[in-house]
Amino acid sequence: GHFVNNLLGGYLLVGVGLALSFVSVSILALQGVGPKIAGLASGLLTSSQQVGGAIGVAVTGSVAVSRANGLLAAGHTAPYALTHGYALAFWILAGIASAGVLLAAMTTPRGVRELASNGPVPEPDRLSTVEERQ
Repeated sequence: GHFVNNLLGGYLLVGVGLALSFVSVSILALQGVGPKIAGLASGLLTSSQQVGGAIGVAVTGSVAVSRANGLLAAGHTAPYALTHGYALAFWILAGIASAGVLLAAMTTPRGVRELASNGPVPEPDRLSTVEERQ
């Protein structure tokens, strides 16, 4: 195969998709944060993205190599083993991402959803008054 025919389109699609999703997630995560804690919130978001990415790469590589080695030991060809190893790894990552979406939807407190839809989050020294009103 050739790079331009087989891979370039997918790589461009992933690059554009990641760029758009990172910007959207950043806007959503920092939308209601007050100016005094915006730096803290941005740092937490960036750190979470970096740690999550590192863990994702480690899990993906470990699962793919383990599965590929098992298939190679069973007598399959290297291309077959690698393809099925990475397919398994990506299915596992899709499951983890789906579980994360469900967990976030189920554990987000009602008050946080209301605060996010009603404008900026109050400063930390004023959070107690918001909690008392609920």
